[in-house]
Amino acid sequence: MRATLFGGASLPQSDFASTTSTDAGYATTGFAGGLEVSSELNQLVSWTTSVALASNSVNTDEMTKQAGSGIRVTAGSYLTTWGLTGIKFMAPTASGSVLYAQAQGGLLYSSFPDLEVNFMGVNIKQTATSTAALAFGFGAGVQLQNLNIGIRYYTGKPEYEQNATGGGVTATNKVKLPATLLLLMVGVTL
Repeated sequence: MRATLFGGASLPQSDFASTTSTDAGYATTGFAGGLEVSSELNQLVSWTTSVALASNSVNTDEMTKQAGSGIRVTAGSYLTTWGLTGIKFMAPTASGSVLYAQAQGGLLYSSFPDLEVNFMGVNIKQTATSTAALAFGFGAGVQLQNLNIGIRYYTGKPEYEQNATGGGVTATNKVKLPATLLLLMVGVTL
């Protein structure tokens, strides 16, 4: 059994990064870290379980620009936790490194950022429940002795319950929004 601690950049993809689609997430580049534990089934195949945590800010500048003059938007960050397990295929090279590819399935636990909109002195605050959803992940990389350099593509589509309060009125809405990340990671195998 091998354990790898990793960290790196968290790059939002497709609708999660979009500022114009109907499912736009307005997510910006962030950071991620996590742990992967692999148990070899044979020299070429292992079972890998991953837990990753990613934080991505919201592009409030673009939200404010789209909302128009006199409106100011502030927001927290997306916080996504990925718990995935699956199979890893390994290809040892003549130089001693190991190329690998993996496919995983599991759960995404996601927190939608709180938003606050100020329009002509009226504050509207939106909060949302954290939620879980099915998730899938694919990855590839190279293991150079104890150094692991790789990419991970994680995707899931959680449903959030949003509550907006402003001017004495409260509204509730349910929305399914995709969370898709490309993680560029560097890890140390213990």
